[in-house]
Amino acid sequence: MTTAYHRKKDPEAVREKLLSAAESLALSQGLQAVTMQAVADAAGVTKGGFLHHFPSKEALFQTLFAAYVRRLEAVLDRLMQQDPTPYGRFSRAYLRAALEPAIVEAASLSGGIVSAFNGDPDLRRMWYDWLTAQEQRHIETDGAAILQIVRRAADGLWFASQDGAVLGPGDALLPDLLALTAPPKTQERTRGTP
Repeated sequence: MTTAYHRKKDPEAVREKLLSAAESLALSQGLQAVTMQAVADAAGVTKGGFLHHFPSKEALFQTLFAAYVRRLEAVLDRLMQQDPTPYGRFSRAYLRAALEPAIVEAASLSGGIVSAFNGDPDLRRMWYDWLTAQEQRHIETDGAAILQIVRRAADGLWFASQDGAVLGPGDALLPDLLALTAPPKTQERTRGTP
């Protein structure tokens, strides 16, 4: 009988370590740095261990993307539930999830990972497909052109802030962008008010 020590297997913990390592590499060095070997090394597992969980780098990227989207959707749903005004509810949640530092940090919603995905056409398509589906889902409350413009402004600020290209913090514009999501009659009453 052998007395060798056998480590208890915890495949879910290994998978999470691999995802965390991949996200860290993508954020710090870009998507091109996310190789199977680099992720395995950073997670402290063998390349075979990597391949057990992810048969390809593309499978890892898709899983990483899906995990990010799940976090974002949970935040959006929570913010929308807290918002009593139906008109613009999704847009306000989207703005806050993109630009409010406390929310971004608490939910690990760095736009940097989406920026990293931007370099991959398949992942970029997945992002736009997700966003289009969300916009269709909320078209009754958030279909107005001004709300789409506001969401695109948030995207631009979000991505630019990840690249250090924003002259000031995007959250400084958040109150003005949120004001644009108010029901039209409310906007008319507040226009011109400092």
